[in-house]
Amino acid sequence: MEEAIKTSVLSKKWRHVCSSLPNLEFHESSTRWYVDDFKDVVDQILIGHNESDITSFDLYFWNKESSLSTSHLNSWINFAVRHNVQRLTLLSQNRQIEQLPSCLFSCITLTHMELSNVHLKLSTTLRLPLLKSLFLTKIEFVNLTNMLFSSSCCPVLEELHIFYCYQNHANTNVFSLSNLKLLRLFNDVSDVRSLKVKLLISHLHKFVYIGREPPNLSIETLSSLSVAHFTLSLHPTNSNNTDPDFFDDSATKILTGLRNVEALTLTAFYLEFLTRDRDLSASLATPCYSLKYLRLCMHDTENQVRAINLLLRSYPNLQHLSISLNQGDCTSLNMLNMEEYWQSTMLSMKDILKHLKTIDIDLRQVSENAVDLMRYLLASARALEEMRVNLLEPVVKVKKDRMKLSEKLLTFPRASNRAAIYLCD
Repeated sequence: MEEAIKTSVLSKKWRHVCSSLPNLEFHESSTRWYVDDFKDVVDQILIGHNESDITSFDLYFWNKESSLSTSHLNSWINFAVRHNVQRLTLLSQNRQIEQLPSCLFSCITLTHMELSNVHLKLSTTLRLPLLKSLFLTKIEFVNLTNMLFSSSCCPVLEELHIFYCYQNHANTNVFSLSNLKLLRLFNDVSDVRSLKVKLLISHLHKFVYIGREPPNLSIETLSSLSVAHFTLSLHPTNSNNTDPDFFDDSATKILTGLRNVEALTLTAFYLEFLTRDRDLSASLATPCYSLKYLRLCMHDTENQVRAINLLLRSYPNLQHLSISLNQGDCTSLNMLNMEEYWQSTMLSMKDILKHLKTIDIDLRQVSENAVDLMRYLLASARALEEMRVNLLEPVVKVKKDRMKLSEKLLTFPRASNRAAIYLCD
């Protein structure tokens, strides 16, 4: 923007060029002298702009305080809407924007929108007929979220990205977007006002989720997914089997609903949620033939090793497996031995992993559970071509553990005579 101002002063020719720029981007600088002039500079450019359409209109605010009023900001957004803006970005890093004009949510030309740090109170007039991608970060939803995330408001929306938003109402937000293909929902918010969501999306292709508990997904949504990523950042209750809240099958229900998934990632405490399902063995008995790539994050507990074994039974056509072993004290996770519920400790995987070609394991400590898991994988994967064990800190610095692991791996029987094992620093 500063360059545009400088050139507009040089000559009438450049002044004319500035008046018809299709892409306008304004940054509120942290420099004090520029903050004072920021409003006047933006006003000067917008007043001098002709009636030509605006392709993109971007506003970035970096300061905690500003003399810019809500009404003045809304006048700029109104200007963009009147000039048929297609792409709009409004990012406020350190202060919340109190309100946005209702015309923004009835803009018939908008195809891409990014909003950050906004107190969002919506009007009943919601219609974004051309919007294809929407990014929302740290939005405080006050009302009408069901209308915003519906096909009646956004009939062609294909990408939705929601990061750390929260709500000022107790209702569950139902997402019913018939054309949505990609959804990223980062809901790892400690606030009790964290976003409550239920997905009713029948053609969703990819879903990336980060949250403190398993999300609420319909069967139609689950069966439509081909790529799914779940990160559960908070472990389930650490009580014992006398507490009714100890057992939980919500994570298992998600997996049993993923009938067409091709790539699946389960990280942080997802496996720990699986270990709280007393019927895990029976629930995972039905195979999913579509899965080709599986990435897991596990903690060093016997229950999680058993859960992985049961999980692998469900994916007979798996080709690529990646496992990251977390380091740390897992005492609080090993509250109950689930063997009595699961009927078997280490079920045979013979004729199950017959298509598995590559295994990647990130190892931070050499434990008995990790070694047992590698032994079973090598003994079961008949088509295995490569097992790569990536030694990370601190184990990479302990030569004794490295040598011990290397010796053990060489003695393990291999179902595939082509399998090569690599220890990588």
